[in-house]
Amino acid sequence: MRNPLNGIRFTHKLLETTPISENQKQFLETSNACERQILAIIEDMDLGSIDEGSTELRMEEFVLRNVLDTVVSQVMILLKERNLQLLHEILKEIKTLFLYGDRIRLQLVLSDFLLNVVQHAPPGGWVELKISPGLKLIRDGNEFVRLEFRMTHPGKGLPSTLIQEMNEDGNSWTQEGLGLNMSRKLLNKMNGHVQYVREHDRCYFLVDLEIRTRKGRLKASQGE
Repeated sequence: MRNPLNGIRFTHKLLETTPISENQKQFLETSNACERQILAIIEDMDLGSIDEGSTELRMEEFVLRNVLDTVVSQVMILLKERNLQLLHEILKEIKTLFLYGDRIRLQLVLSDFLLNVVQHAPPGGWVELKISPGLKLIRDGNEFVRLEFRMTHPGKGLPSTLIQEMNEDGNSWTQEGLGLNMSRKLLNKMNGHVQYVREHDRCYFLVDLEIRTRKGRLKASQGE
């Protein structure tokens, strides 16, 4: 897989040197983020390395909007194939949040949960992506924010066996279950957790994440 990815990366680098519009720059940014996500998947395929804590997070500053754009781009074709409407009105103040964490693995886990929601939503219906901000916290001179991601769809929801594979360790996962299990473990490593909630007429993944809002320490704490 790395050789084709190297070809894609080379093409991206060439495109970056040519005159392109602002919209095209955004498309290129999304494509680059997807490429980095594939590389992260290759590195994380060994679940044992995640369990043992040897998987290192790649910390960087990023804007939440860019992560959301990339996540949504990965389900657009499937949404069209299944004739589904995506509802995702997200406040500007949330989209423009500057965060500091492992952008690519956050993107990976959110896209995996959203993809499963789209795959199991009744055709011709809808799915919803909603993000709610929580309290900001100050700890060790750093500012953190709690975010809640909710990915909802109508209907009976994902099979119970698939959710069991997500939450439990074992050796007989399906491909979907393996992906969800890996995403849950990566999310835990990023100081987050996920649960799958079933209600009367809808089901949803509920992702809670505590993440830093900036790279540097707060000015008030610099002298400590």
